[in-house]
Amino acid sequence: MSKQWSKLHTIILIGLVCAALIIYGITYLNIIRPMKADLEAAKKEVAMFEKQYEKIADQPTGDTVEGNQTTEELKIPFQKEPDNLLKNVQIMADEANVTIQLLQTVDTSNEEGNQLPSGVGSTTFSLEAESNQLDQMNAFLTAIKGSKRLITINTLNLDKNANGVYLIVTLTTYYVEE
Repeated sequence: MSKQWSKLHTIILIGLVCAALIIYGITYLNIIRPMKADLEAAKKEVAMFEKQYEKIADQPTGDTVEGNQTTEELKIPFQKEPDNLLKNVQIMADEANVTIQLLQTVDTSNEEGNQLPSGVGSTTFSLEAESNQLDQMNAFLTAIKGSKRLITINTLNLDKNANGVYLIVTLTTYYVEE
């Protein structure tokens, strides 16, 4: 039962091999090559992110001072310390040539504001001040902003007229509850 290999069989075999090579080439160009390009792009992206991470990890951060404490946590005293706050605000006002007309606590028990983390309390103050020049009031507000204590300014009303500059500000200070 031996058949002879004819010329037709040779042409069919060559055709099948060529078809397989063409299918492989099309598959390589349409599937494998784009996947390789995506893989190389992903490798470059990962390398870029690793480089950025290392750069960030090597930089000293100002947020962490001691252990787990951030600079914001260090600005929150362990007691209310209203006397200390009054002294500091008066010193800031004197340095900026601003006269404090009124500084009083405001009852905020009825307001539903931001929830504070457990163990952190807050006190809200209303402050009225006046000065002769806008630059002096700006220096006073800058001093409040740069205070050693964490202070949030809730409302700010600044009025300038021929007699001077008037400021009404509501600010919140924070402390650690015991």
